[in-house]
Amino acid sequence: MDDTETIRGIAEFETSAISRYITNSVAILSYVSCPSKNLDEFVKGCASLINKVALCRTTKIRTYIPVDQPEAIESFSHSGFEKAAFLKEEYGKIDVCMMDYFV
Repeated sequence: MDDTETIRGIAEFETSAISRYITNSVAILSYVSCPSKNLDEFVKGCASLINKVALCRTTKIRTYIPVDQPEAIESFSHSGFEKAAFLKEEYGKIDVCMMDYFV
């Protein structure tokens, strides 16, 4: 990748009202669309953008991936996300892998 190339993608983040007032703010990544080979750099860019506009510093990005999507779990693992928990019958009664990315 050279200096003229731009990583493009779409992401949807959410934060709770309480996270605006605490020092350990967590942004929840609920949707991302970008080339998997660029996911790491894209998430770093998103974290930088969030911290420019947030009221307090975001220290962690969290996402939830259905366990029946092992390719997505592997892609996020290779991009710096760490498996934090296995949540049985969570969102919509499906099993999910909670993954964290530390900013």
